Amino acid sequence: MSCANDLWYNLIQSHSDVTIGMHDPVQERWEAQASSGFWRFILTKGMLRYGVLMFAATNLIVPLVVKDISYRLDAVSLLTSFAIWMTAGALFGAFLWRVQQKKPGPPQPTERASASEHIGAE
Repeated sequence: MSCANDLWYNLIQSHSDVTIGMHDPVQERWEAQASSGFWRFILTKGMLRYGVLMFAATNLIVPLVVKDISYRLDAVSLLTSFAIWMTAGALFGAFLWRVQQKKPGPPQPTERASASEHIGAE
């Protein structure tokens, strides 16, 4: 039984940075992103990361790899596709924002009322 206890002790010690009260790097990164504002988040995470990447993949990379002769790369189709992917990127960014807002943060210490406060409340 002592071997199992040693195993758990070593496991806990190896992950000692993941304890209550320590800073969560993911939470800190989200707080930094959220402090820049909703619209900046939409622009950077949704439109620039997702929208531009998907636009490039669907309109530039795929036609080069597939080498489809019937595929036309004209200005109207590129602008239409760009507008669609930017809109999709903005929606994706808004979705990410909402998901991050709903995630529970690190556990907060609860305030305990003293006995005198309980007695005075009655």
